Amino acid sequence: MQKKQLIKFRCPKCDQLLRTDDELSGTETKCPSCSFMFIVPDAMADALFSYNYKNLSDARLEKLLANESDLGKRDIIFEELTKRFTNYYIHLLDNESGAKKRFDIAKELKTRLISYFLMLRTLSRKLISYLSREL
Repeated sequence: MQKKQLIKFRCPKCDQLLRTDDELSGTETKCPSCSFMFIVPDAMADALFSYNYKNLSDARLEKLLANESDLGKRDIIFEELTKRFTNYYIHLLDNESGAKKRFDIAKELKTRLISYFLMLRTLSRKLISYLSREL
């Protein structure tokens, strides 16, 4: 009898770390923490998750994102960067009382969001191109 393998992944809504049998990849599941319904990723998610992007600097992550050809890894890097800068700017805005300083923070956030949107658009175009070649 073959030993069941566990995969680990995070809930896309609350970021709760979850584990399940790899046989359940591709099936719908409910997060026990927030009740969000989503599809269990494939077993490859475990390998991608094990690469710890959380210990890398923003600059290093941005460089990895620009040079990474694997779409799964790019998605994980992009998600990590988005979480970081969102939390950072929310913290800044929550702790700043001056209107001018809050405006400057919001302006910087807007610039960063536009930059990430353009990266995401490029990634989407590559994905569409890849999928059209495969079909």
